[in-house]
Amino acid sequence: MEFYLSLSELLGKTANPLILIFAPIFLITVLAEALLILHREGTYHWRNAGVSVSMAAGHFITQIATHGVVFGIIAMSIYEIRLTTIPISLQHWPGLIALFLLVDLVFYIEHRCSHRIGILWASHSVHHSSEKMLVTTAFRLSWTPILSGVFLFYLPIVWVGYAPAWVYGMVSASLTYQFFVHTELVPRVGWLEWAVNTPSAHRVHQYRISR
Repeated sequence: MEFYLSLSELLGKTANPLILIFAPIFLITVLAEALLILHREGTYHWRNAGVSVSMAAGHFITQIATHGVVFGIIAMSIYEIRLTTIPISLQHWPGLIALFLLVDLVFYIEHRCSHRIGILWASHSVHHSSEKMLVTTAFRLSWTPILSGVFLFYLPIVWVGYAPAWVYGMVSASLTYQFFVHTELVPRVGWLEWAVNTPSAHRVHQYRISR
């Protein structure tokens, strides 16, 4: 999974306020989890968390370096030969919901492929390298987005008629939610286990693969 910097393009003038909102939320969540773990276990996995944060820094640097190729050349070239133009905005809910469902389906396909195809697993396996499930584990993202080619999975949505900024912006929004499922502090949450990706379900996936 990759974090696409097109989120600023997706949200236009509202991007900065949203970034200012979510960055503190992430920080507060990390600190709250650390305090709870310290209270319960008497220690916190500082080195593990530090490695995760360092990997996130490398991921963002590589994303910035490849942003022009992914969006300026590849995605926009596909958009130029799109089948149609699908109108979408924060007020146009049908198109927005359809895009959400399409991105979620493609993410499922991409994620399964990332566990079965060697070159994709070489990129994705870093996400399963943590010895402890902390919210900072969500920061363990690939440094090789252009080599793994995971962004290619979403190009058919662009070809259908969705603007690249909306497609990859929705991917980024999905990743923002996934930050909160990387924890051991949240137990099973009943029927929601069957409907959405929960911390409990993600722990099974994370540990089954990494151990």
